[in-house]
Amino acid sequence: MASVERNGAALRRAELAQIHIAAKQLGIDRDTYEAMLHAVARVRSAGDLDWSGRKRVLEHLRHLGWTPGVNKTSPRIRKLLALWAELHKLGAVADRSARSLNVFCKRQTGVDRIEWLDRRPAELETLTESLKSWIARVTRGADARG
Repeated sequence: MASVERNGAALRRAELAQIHIAAKQLGIDRDTYEAMLHAVARVRSAGDLDWSGRKRVLEHLRHLGWTPGVNKTSPRIRKLLALWAELHKLGAVADRSARSLNVFCKRQTGVDRIEWLDRRPAELETLTESLKSWIARVTRGADARG
């Protein structure tokens, strides 16, 4: 029985760590974080989350674009994410998530996940330039209309 309790406590700690990592990687400030916790799970602190609350919050963070395991610290990957976010801001893509960027990455380069591009410079360059060109086209179109 003690083993099950230890495993449960370890899982809780791991899920809480994921929640905090996701919030940091998504750039969520403290007030927004607390509001999100309250809206999703009716708590003010992640420490108050039960098992189902942790699952709901993690799913919500994934919906916001967090992808567990994506190396968002790599400058080249951060650049891709920033370009994708800019396309979302311009209204060119509906879904700002890394999951959506992975779909685009697969279509453009044949590589399933953006974090794998760190070891494939040619495909990384292809995707980066493709996103830059797309932004330029969207921007030119907005300038012509505006």
